[in-house]
Amino acid sequence: MASIAEQLAATVGRFPPPSLAVVIAELKRERGMRERVYPRLIDNGTLTEEKALFQQRCLEEAIDRLEELLSAERSRTPASPAKGPVRAPAHVNALPPAGDAGVA
Repeated sequence: MASIAEQLAATVGRFPPPSLAVVIAELKRERGMRERVYPRLIDNGTLTEEKALFQQRCLEEAIDRLEELLSAERSRTPASPAKGPVRAPAHVNALPPAGDAGVA
């Protein structure tokens, strides 16, 4: 059976790289899972409270840093253009009648 790392490597060509927002959402999902699972792991001795706190702190730091990066990225990205070409009102592009130089 292939390891998780091997299975993950096999997906690289099948899936586009996740956006920063998707990565943050996945880390938040992981945070929620740890909040539910870690107490049981600590109770049964599989994980020490100190290690759990450290891992949660690292995860929180990763989320915070990526959210800052996303915020900075969004502030640098111009707003998406309007759909379709932007046209000036008809009178702006109208040509003066032939022979009229526009001077009185």
